[in-house]
Amino acid sequence: MFLPRTTPVALLLSLLTACLPAERSLAPSDEQEHGHDHRHNLTTEEAIVYRWSDPEAWIDGVVPPPGANVTIPADRHVMLDRNVSVRQLLVNGTLEFSDSSDLELVTRSVTVQGAFRIGAPEQRHRHRAVITLVGTAADGAHFGAGAKGLIVTSGSLELHGQEVRSWTQLVEHARAGSAELVLREPTDWRSGDRLAISATGYNPAESEDVVVAEVAGNRVRLRQPLRHSHWGVLQTIAGRQLDERAQVALLSRNVVIQGDADSEASGFGAHVMVHPGATAHIEGAEFHRVGQRGVVGRYPLHWHLAGDASGQYARNNAVWHSYSRCMTIHGTHRVTLEANVCYDHEGHGFFLEDGIERGNVLVRNLGMRTRAPEAAQRLLPSDAQPATFWVSNPDNDLHDNVAAGSDGFGIWYSLPEYPTGLSATRSVRPRQVPLRRFENNEAHSNVLGGLWVDEGVDASGRLDIAWYEPTERGLPGAPAPALFRGLVAWKNQALGAWLRGSHLRLVDAVLADNMSGASFAASESTLEHAFVVGVSDNVGVNPGAWSPVRGFWFYDGTVGVSESVFANFDARAGLNASALGFHPVNPWPISADNWLHAVRFVDAIPVVFEPVNDAFDATKSAVLIDRDGSLGDAPNAVLVPDSPLLREGCQRRSSWNAFTCTAPFTQLVVRADAPLPMGITVQRVGRPESLTRIAPVRYDPTFATVTVPQGARLDVTTPGLVPHQLTLAATLSDVGTVLDVTLPQWRGPLIVEQRGRAVEQRKLSDLHDCVSCWGFDPLTGALRLRLLPESGHASIHVTVSGAG
Repeated sequence: MFLPRTTPVALLLSLLTACLPAERSLAPSDEQEHGHDHRHNLTTEEAIVYRWSDPEAWIDGVVPPPGANVTIPADRHVMLDRNVSVRQLLVNGTLEFSDSSDLELVTRSVTVQGAFRIGAPEQRHRHRAVITLVGTAADGAHFGAGAKGLIVTSGSLELHGQEVRSWTQLVEHARAGSAELVLREPTDWRSGDRLAISATGYNPAESEDVVVAEVAGNRVRLRQPLRHSHWGVLQTIAGRQLDERAQVALLSRNVVIQGDADSEASGFGAHVMVHPGATAHIEGAEFHRVGQRGVVGRYPLHWHLAGDASGQYARNNAVWHSYSRCMTIHGTHRVTLEANVCYDHEGHGFFLEDGIERGNVLVRNLGMRTRAPEAAQRLLPSDAQPATFWVSNPDNDLHDNVAAGSDGFGIWYSLPEYPTGLSATRSVRPRQVPLRRFENNEAHSNVLGGLWVDEGVDASGRLDIAWYEPTERGLPGAPAPALFRGLVAWKNQALGAWLRGSHLRLVDAVLADNMSGASFAASESTLEHAFVVGVSDNVGVNPGAWSPVRGFWFYDGTVGVSESVFANFDARAGLNASALGFHPVNPWPISADNWLHAVRFVDAIPVVFEPVNDAFDATKSAVLIDRDGSLGDAPNAVLVPDSPLLREGCQRRSSWNAFTCTAPFTQLVVRADAPLPMGITVQRVGRPESLTRIAPVRYDPTFATVTVPQGARLDVTTPGLVPHQLTLAATLSDVGTVLDVTLPQWRGPLIVEQRGRAVEQRKLSDLHDCVSCWGFDPLTGALRLRLLPESGHASIHVTVSGAG
């Protein structure tokens, strides 16, 4: 093992080095004394800096030969001043790259327990500094760093490349076959730099990387023609601006960490890991041929169980051609990821892993071309539908990021019930944690969706449905509404945004060219101040569309749309397009209280109802309350589907496949004491054509729910079951409205209670004068209930018990 020679000279304090301008031109050669280099890149106070190339620095007077295992002792500061190829490197002291010339370090692994430095925050490194990590998984690593790893176990990693513009946008279209880009502003990019350009259609594979031939102001000439066209101009629609311009990112940096050329074939690239007690400040660095395909914990840049990492950051870096993820924050808090670019990576990209991570800041990062790994290489089942940004705890700050093209989702809040993996604990419940900040993030050209707030992993890594219900201090009944503010989501093959939970608000969103702008599987949630576009001038064919274009799908509820503008939902957006509609494939119950208020429609068909479908119970119950007359009717008019149970007395709106009603509706819930094998049937009395069959709810087969007109007399049956106990519940808009229900096929003595209190029994012939009573026909077994809401309640809750 090669060690620097010891010295009797005591350590002295050195002066802080002066700051140099952040520039990209090569530095002149520095004058050096034999055995020393008095030019310091950092402000560390150390007396002597040994040059790697000086034989006097080494214990046997010989510079380490290629292939050696090298250790820098804890009391030594060594300046790398020449190209070096060693087997493995252990840094217990300080290893710093000289800024006198371009340098490359080639090794199987680096373990840092002291300090590893290239440049400083106040004095950026100006020359090219390349760390190439070589080898295969079979090589292992003598110092425990892991093959092809730069591992910071207890020391510090300081990488400070030149300050450059990380990414910008086009201001003119870039057509396939052309070789010029016109950018939003002049950049400091130069000939030989590599760029990545995002897709601007529905296909994330239409992103591409190119090499710069020449730069003149904001014009960039390329060495090769573009393979795809990229949208490059702003649009004005309904008086509002829509920005679908391509992002253009710089992939080249002068400080480089890369895997060797063999990494391309093997998928076994370089990786950087920061451990507990270590620190990392990384900016202006390029990570190329990185990550190790199918290997847990081997990611391009990875804070691993580092706990509180306040002040640590990765800024203005580029990660490209990654075989596993992009930047991972695992069991670590308060890291900043800022203005980084991630291009062409497999699996989730910016990855907050276990659900314990809190207080991290992700700002102005750009991710594009997120690929789904092959099945055998997926670290999580969810990597089959990867997210460019994967967030497992809401208590993190995401703002001004762009997710520009994924095989799965752009931004995914995948919240586990409890943190998983090495951070497993029952003391934190991410599905109840308030949202710290989500603001002005953009997601486009994703196969599945832009923003996805649903599905979290369980302890085995499998996905389950995640109901996000943020509360104050985790207290039930104390909601802390989550504001997803300023989302821009366009050209996503499915939805711009999908939110599941309670008290969620999507505010100030711009949603354009999606199959559906947004949909909430939620309650007490709203779309507010949105600008929603059905089709723009950036026309394209959506290969994943399975439904007509809609601006907002109502689903579950109660949810509402307020103070929003919907534009271009006409024939240009496709057959049967509309601004509002209902999720077309929905077997679940749906609220009777979904609403809209102060909504404006420009060149848009306001609403289209799905045809009633026996397989999808929501199509039989979908209603929409127009609170202020936005649809042209009187305030509080109700739109219903073409259902005989609901449409009686209503006005037909044939172009909407709907009817407009003035009377209110409610959701009737029927619960039995045993599973309902055939669900329930409901019809208006004397109207057999109105018979509607509703299946039991899938997660609880003992109950079913259906929208019914308030004030109508109804027959309710439970085919295939004569229950011993049946509970009915409904909320009525008017305390004077009577719930009038007949329940056939009862036998024997009955007890009827409303909220635990007995309801008066009357003869059937006397029921017409009674509003809080019931009657029983012993010949037919029919039970008729006529009930008003109790004083102090807006709802009715009645239980019928009998011998069956």
